[in-house]
Amino acid sequence: MTTAAQLPTGQSQPAQTAGGNRSIYTRVFQASAIYSIATFAPLAASMITLPIYSRFLHPSDYGVLELLDATRTVIAMIVGARFSESLLYFYARAESDAERHASACTVVYGSLLLGLAAAILGWILSPALSKAVFQSSGYVVHLRLVCATFGLCLPIEAVMAWLRALDRAGGYVWLALSRLVLTVAATAIFVIPLKMHVVGMLVGTLVATVLIAVYGISMFFRANSLSFNAHLFLAQLRFGFLLTATGTALFVIHFGDRFFLERYQSLTQVGLYGLAYKCGMVVSIVQAAFSQYWFSQVYNILDHADKVERFRRVHAYLIMTLSYLAVLISVSAGFLFHIALPPEYRAAAAFVPWIALTYVLRAHGDYFRSALYVEGRPGTDTRINAVAAVVCVGLYATMIPRLGVAGAIGATAGAFLVAAILAWWSVARTKLYTVEAGRIVRVCLITVLMATAPLFLHVSDLRIQLLIAVAGAAAFPIALCVSRALTHQEIESVKGIVIGSLRSAIRWA
Repeated sequence: MTTAAQLPTGQSQPAQTAGGNRSIYTRVFQASAIYSIATFAPLAASMITLPIYSRFLHPSDYGVLELLDATRTVIAMIVGARFSESLLYFYARAESDAERHASACTVVYGSLLLGLAAAILGWILSPALSKAVFQSSGYVVHLRLVCATFGLCLPIEAVMAWLRALDRAGGYVWLALSRLVLTVAATAIFVIPLKMHVVGMLVGTLVATVLIAVYGISMFFRANSLSFNAHLFLAQLRFGFLLTATGTALFVIHFGDRFFLERYQSLTQVGLYGLAYKCGMVVSIVQAAFSQYWFSQVYNILDHADKVERFRRVHAYLIMTLSYLAVLISVSAGFLFHIALPPEYRAAAAFVPWIALTYVLRAHGDYFRSALYVEGRPGTDTRINAVAAVVCVGLYATMIPRLGVAGAIGATAGAFLVAAILAWWSVARTKLYTVEAGRIVRVCLITVLMATAPLFLHVSDLRIQLLIAVAGAAAFPIALCVSRALTHQEIESVKGIVIGSLRSAIRWA
């Protein structure tokens, strides 16, 4: 097996030789922790700015932003938003430095072409989209700002995919944080002193995106000579559209409920749901940090005689981590919403535990599908998500008119369950991978009980809410140990990994 020292320049990987199993888990944890800086920073910024922006924006404004974001995703699916992710596959499969260079340059050039197409398409379609989405022609400017921003985001994502392929987590995080800081600063200027409300949020985001796009593209071409391979571009485009088809199905599951809710609920209710969704999706944000590393390096990690054991253990550790996070979010939502937000926003806290649990369920299916890419079967992933999306639309249509927000959450959970079952069935048929079923079942039962407990206690006293949050944070790891979902040896290993990762993060910072 090739070691880091033998790989070509820019392709450094952790050693996978003797004693390498622990180094693999350590590397997965450490790299995910570094990527989590980029994924958690927007969350932290949102938590800091939300108490401020909620004084300048009405809940209905958040409803508008939710629908604008969903519409942007629709356009992204049409244009091929996940094109840049094809770089990870072609880069990993390249056999020479020249092929890797061609893959990276072609993706960046291609993303510029697709970004221009997205901006033009969005400009043309904005009047029709405004009437279709908002049943009003008053949001054309909003939609054109969204489309222009998205067009510039495509080359930024291509450059960031290049950094992931190189396993340059530090460079990736630096670019992501720079983008965030500029976005927060620009939107604050347009929203607070200029009082431009939703338009201010969109203009500020566009200004920051322009600056980061110029910087990111310049950085890429300083490190790479100009090169474009039309034949390779078409191959990447085909692969990217397979991912886009998958993304379209996931969009239906993630955001399709907004369009249904807008017909049956007020924009205020949509805004509250969107706020709760952002809190519950912290689970998804952590999973995204893991996926930034895992999906770019899984081809190498599972290219090993011990791949079954690696697949099983990484899955178990991922689910335990996300489950703990879901419990933390659920037990603290009531307290945090009470101290941070005006009274009209606090009803959203009741939705948070169910959304957090739904995204733990999603993580199972996403992890199983990574094995499909290792086995060269992205089309199977597309079919799985297509089936889940069809199920989801059916559930939206039947549950949301009757149950409102609760129906939206239930429909999303049902779709994720279908996707997870189909993904595991497809992976199990290969007879190459297994999971630790007993341990996973114990973890899931503990998670559901602890995450939903505050909903049934109906506590309004702020001090007791804080006590529940602290108790939940302490009780979950204890329950894992008592149930033997986590062994003593693993606890000691986790301590070592966490301490080592903190030291690495300090040195990196």
